[in-house]
Amino acid sequence: PVIDRHLLIVTRRFEDQRAPLDEADFAALAAVVGAHGCLGFYNGGRIAGASQAHKHLQWVPAQASALGDFLPALRPGEVLDNPALPWAHAVVGLDEAAWPHPAKAAAAVHAAFRLACARLEFPCAADPMPPYNLLVCRSALLLVPRTREKWDDVSLNSLAWAGSLFVRDRAQIDGLRRTGPLAVLAAVCRPRSG
Repeated sequence: PVIDRHLLIVTRRFEDQRAPLDEADFAALAAVVGAHGCLGFYNGGRIAGASQAHKHLQWVPAQASALGDFLPALRPGEVLDNPALPWAHAVVGLDEAAWPHPAKAAAAVHAAFRLACARLEFPCAADPMPPYNLLVCRSALLLVPRTREKWDDVSLNSLAWAGSLFVRDRAQIDGLRRTGPLAVLAAVCRPRSG
């Protein structure tokens, strides 16, 4: 792990990381986020930053990333995107009252995922799925379709959309600073339509 207390939520039997997320995946994610809050995420395939082929969701604690800090206030089921961002994305509001009830929270996150997919005209059950990043906190779900794994030589995963860009050396930091984080993120995503 690159972050303290980073948790992997892995399927018991092998499933490909590009397989569609199912009810069991959303239930496992909801159990962790419901109990601990913070941020759950999924890198849908290598192009979306997945380093392993075995299906796994992930969770990081509050000090690692806080997606809610970057999002507008949303009503449950409300679907938005930020017109100032040049890449395709969808944000769906979640009902924070659902989290103490794991089955209800799992159903709400799954429904939000389907809403985000519909908004983006993105298949939610293709096998294999096109590459995407998924982030979930108690207040919202964010879906970002991907087109490339790397900007320059920097691999980006879901945490990049919550403000964490991981680099290996000073040259990568300098390149990110010169280009700017928003341009870096835009370079690896499907352009915003309309």
